[in-house]
Parts: sequence; structure tokens; C-alpha cells
Amino acid sequence: MKQSFQRALALILLLTCGLVALPAQSAGETAPPVLPEPSSTEASESTFLQDLRRGEIIFFGVLPFAFAISSISIDMYRWVTHDWNSGYAPLFGTVPRTTVENGVSLAIAGGISLIAALVDFFIVDAKRDRAARESAPSAPVIRRSPWPAGEAPPADEEASVASPATSVAGEATP
Repeated sequence: MKQSFQRALALILLLTCGLVALPAQSAGETAPPVLPEPSSTEASESTFLQDLRRGEIIFFGVLPFAFAISSISIDMYRWVTHDWNSGYAPLFGTVPRTTVENGVSLAIAGGISLIAALVDFFIVDAKRDRAARESAPSAPVIRRSPWPAGEAPPADEEASVASPATSVAGEATP
């Protein structure tokens, strides 16, 4: 009796799931899928948001590894301080850690992750500044020298204003 009920329930579930999926596979006209337009990350996000996203990725990427290392380190500390009692052995000990020890382990892991994210931020920021300095156009070097003795200044308007042959008032100098 119990097996027949389970089989009937399984059959009803399979039919229900199959009937729900049928409208999704209709042969009628379908609208084209609406996809978001690809956007350039640099154009749509500010540098602050890019740095924040990168920092979050690094923080949460390092966190599991840092938590594992800090947990093993705390277990080793407990094992040593309890005179190498096998109940406190790392990973295989029978004495569970306290809530405070778990909190300390998580705090240490969070600190390590935060330090890793900040170090990465400063490295990327330094590289970005160096690239900006190297790619920035240098100031043009302007060298002024007097007109050669036998040549006339150029005939364009700017040159006539700055010509050494005229005085401040625009009169010709002897």
C-alpha cells in the first residue's frame, strides 16, 4: 500500500513537471530575446566603483583560505597549550572550539583578507599613477632667441606683434 502511494505520487509529480514545461516549448512565434547592450566597463563605471569591486572580489576570494589557515593555527595553539592532548589535535580533535575561538578565527581571517585587498589597491593605484605620468604629454620646451641680424621676421600676424623691431606702443624703433 505504501509503495503504490509513493509510485502514484512520483507519477503525479513527473506529469506535473512535464506539463509545466510544455508552454515554454511552443512552436508559435516567439519574440527575440532582449539582451542588454554591452557597455564598456571603463565608460559606465567610475574608477572608485572599479576599485571597490576589485577590492570586494579579492577580500571574499582570500577569506576562505585565510579562515582555513587561521582555524588550523588556532587549533595548533590549543593543542600546544593543552600539553599535546590528542583531543585538541588540529582537524581531528574531539574537543570542539568555543564560540570565542571561532570568532577570533573569523576576525583574523577578515583582517588578513582586508590587508590583502588594501595591498592590492595600493599596488594598482601606484601602477595607474605611473602609467598616467608616462602617457601624459610632457610640457613643450620653448626656447627663445633673438632674430638673426640679416633676416626679417615672418609676415604673419602673431609674429608682427611679437617682433623685436617694434616697441611696446607699436612704433618702430630706430
